[in-house]
Amino acid sequence: MNPGIDLQGTFIESVKGFGIPSGAAKALWMPLPMVVMLIVATLGVFTMVWLERKSLGGGAAANWPRVYRSFRNFGSSGRRAKTRVQRRYRSG
Repeated sequence: MNPGIDLQGTFIESVKGFGIPSGAAKALWMPLPMVVMLIVATLGVFTMVWLERKSLGGGAAANWPRVYRSFRNFGSSGRRAKTRVQRRYRSG
């Protein structure tokens, strides 16, 4: 019967080959799958962001000042809202 691929056993045996005790090799194995998954997830997110920015060609980044202006002036019917002091001492 084929036992399959024993990653943990292979890792522990190869680390023991460097002269590290079996207990330390098992302690090194425990966080290894978590670290590998975090690295893969981070690289996946970086790849998705890079592809999105590459496909948009900077179009979304160019729209941010316009979007920010529209939220900053929300409720002012498109014109910049004047402060109380600017309304009191308006020129013209």
